[in-house]
Amino acid sequence: MISSEEIQFTKNPLVSIIIPVYNVGAYVSQCLDSVVCQTYQNLEIIVIDDGSTDSGGIICDEYAQKYQKIQVIHTENKGLSSARSLGIDQAKGTYISFVDSDDWIEPNTVERMIETALQTSSEVVVSDICFEHKGKSLERVHSEEQPNQQIFQGERIIEAYITGQLHDVVWNKLYHVSCLTYLHFTDIQFYEDVFITCGLMRHLAKTDGKITVLSESFFHQRIRKGSISHSRSLNVIIDCWKAYYWKYNSLPEYRAQLIPGCIGAIGKMWTNSGGLSKEERQEAKQIIREMNQFSKAHFRQIVVGDYSRYIKTVCLLSQCKAPLFMQLIFHVSSLRRDLEKTEKAMFD
Repeated sequence: MISSEEIQFTKNPLVSIIIPVYNVGAYVSQCLDSVVCQTYQNLEIIVIDDGSTDSGGIICDEYAQKYQKIQVIHTENKGLSSARSLGIDQAKGTYISFVDSDDWIEPNTVERMIETALQTSSEVVVSDICFEHKGKSLERVHSEEQPNQQIFQGERIIEAYITGQLHDVVWNKLYHVSCLTYLHFTDIQFYEDVFITCGLMRHLAKTDGKITVLSESFFHQRIRKGSISHSRSLNVIIDCWKAYYWKYNSLPEYRAQLIPGCIGAIGKMWTNSGGLSKEERQEAKQIIREMNQFSKAHFRQIVVGDYSRYIKTVCLLSQCKAPLFMQLIFHVSSLRRDLEKTEKAMFD
């Protein structure tokens, strides 16, 4: 935990905001505007241009010329994890936060989170998320009885994490530098947030750390087709499985609650495998076998348990590992999506 003595010396701490940028020229200006216009001004903004081939890198340089607090580092494309790690290496702040370059934050985000961190002596402060899709904001509705902030300490951190009160992403949080050891980005290219968040939650639970969760949605996540979460790439699907299977094994006492994450990753493979090439299916053979074994081992528990219809359906379908069957599922789901699009076009 952060001592009260330390808090006394950090009344106006420097905050490092790390922004990885890769081919988001259409969105990066909105992101940078939201960060430079923060009501809390003791900031350093570290932008990592991860080998962008569009206008994104040029736009970042223009902002750096205009605002002294922005530092832009251009690198060859090495992926999101590498870009974030490079940003951490350059950071000098007492607190660190990440903002994805196609997202944006509210003007008082840093001020509210720093104020909360200092008042509660929390190592981590978490914001709720507002999802932005096609110009519409999808914000979680909170009951009037729910407090503006909730503090979790020790084992309660894991309970909050398992129940979804602490999102499995790194970018809606403010971290004290004492957390840096656990913000170690892995070689996993996709879904690395799961490894980072789970590892940090376990550490804070064991060390009696403290996390404060705010009910306000300061972070706006843009939902778009080009994002990682919407990708059907084999590498994304495999990393999704690795992340949630690792999380399942890392918290053995909570495995029943973590089964849906693993089954959701299996669903990604089963519904998209028909779009994979022959070579990709061969590459995925071992992972598919591992998924199939997991599904069979948990079949009875899922069918009789309190799980959603989707989880039960995926578990049932994934009992079969035949590629032809998987292709059928893929084409049926594709046909359903096409029919929904056609129907929407007819009645809009």
